[in-house]
Formats: sequence, C-alpha cells, structure tokens
Amino acid sequence: MKRIVRNTAAPAPSPVSAPAKKPSGSKISPEDVIAKNQLRQLRLNAGHSMEKGSQLLGITRKQLEDLETTRDYGCHLHWSHIVRACQVYKVSPAVFMPQAGAK
Repeated sequence: MKRIVRNTAAPAPSPVSAPAKKPSGSKISPEDVIAKNQLRQLRLNAGHSMEKGSQLLGITRKQLEDLETTRDYGCHLHWSHIVRACQVYKVSPAVFMPQAGAK
C-alpha cells in the first residue's frame, strides 16, 4: 500500500479570486473631517484623556472615540457637540469651520 501525503500548507490566494476593492467614497464631508480633527486637537492640547474629554462633553468614551475618528461608525458630530466643546475648551465655533481657500 502506498502512503498518501497531503499538503497542509494553505494555497496562495490567486489575484483573480481576491475581492474587488470598494470605490473610495466617504460619507463624511471634508468639513466634517476638519471639525473632527479639530475636536481631537483641542482635547489633546488641553491634556485630557479620552475618559476625561468624554466626561466634559457629557458623552461616553466610545462616542468620543467615534466622533474623533474620520470613519463613519454611526456616531455623528452634531452642533450640540460643537457647542459643548466650545464651552469646555473656551474657543469660538469658527475653530471648527474650514478656512476660506484652505484645501
């Protein structure tokens, strides 16, 4: 009787069977990205952790994490968040607006 040896190594994925990439289209506008980055910078410049920053804004740490990220995880940046951040960090709402002519 002959002994059958099986190859246990996983086959290399072929380029044909690889899933197609989704087109790069984001639901988040460039203005939202600027506002989210600005919110994160304000928190970091004040020296607050995610936990402390979320307490100051009256939201959960997970919500703050979702707000600060530039991916769409379902927690959207509302004007109430911006107003509260302006009160906490003592800045003008203009900080969250894109500069004219900026890219």
